[in-house]
Amino acid sequence: MSRLYESCGSGGWQPSINSLHATLRLILNEFQDVYIILDSLDECKERETLLTWIKEIVDWRKHKLHLLATSRDEADIRGHLALLGPIHVGMERELVDHDIQKYIHHKLRMDPNLNQWDKMVQNKINDKLMTGAEGMYSPFT
Repeated sequence: MSRLYESCGSGGWQPSINSLHATLRLILNEFQDVYIILDSLDECKERETLLTWIKEIVDWRKHKLHLLATSRDEADIRGHLALLGPIHVGMERELVDHDIQKYIHHKLRMDPNLNQWDKMVQNKINDKLMTGAEGMYSPFT
């Protein structure tokens, strides 16, 4: 990996996609098991390219590569990942929203920067966060 770093002016510029692929292949060859976690596939602007890349890397080393990908349930993502034969774990949005709601209530009660606001403002904060969450958790501090 130091070759990749050096080939980019010791971190002075971004490596090419081909260089990143070559480095990932080296990593896959060096270790018995490799774990890759990809979060929020649905937020990727180049989704089709990402989904094609996922299929490609899974084909490289199926027995060594362990991939965890998270995403909102969107048809194109579900379709691409289903072709790879993954184990799929769906989460009910209502259950996730319930946990998010509990977290927000706790923060509004316990955080000194937030509990100073009256109930009307806290309710507006709560409503805005829950509307924007759409089943996704993003902590605020």
